[in-house]
Amino acid sequence: MSEFLRPLDVVEHTPEELQLIADLLAHGREDTEVMRRVVAWTEAREAEAERGGVEARVLFERRRASLYWRSGYRSDAEDTWDAAIDFARNEQRDDLCDAVIQERAALMHRP
Repeated sequence: MSEFLRPLDVVEHTPEELQLIADLLAHGREDTEVMRRVVAWTEAREAEAERGGVEARVLFERRRASLYWRSGYRSDAEDTWDAAIDFARNEQRDDLCDAVIQERAALMHRP
């Protein structure tokens, strides 16, 4: 199975992502240092994803949605999943679209 189609609990978050999740949970978006690091992480990964093609872009959006979800920013996570689904559909990649939908459902139904 392609890395891009595995759920994120199989493709684990990096230590940097886990630290961002912990910091968002502890300090929230109001902490300027936390937000500076979130923005820097987003910009760096977004640039990599743009160079990597469709699968890389969808994987980035999946990772970002999971980061938001696990940090308690549920609305942002849902918006990010929707963007990933729309992007995959526009690229005629039903396999990627289905992977995002399944992953979202799995994370949303966890206790």
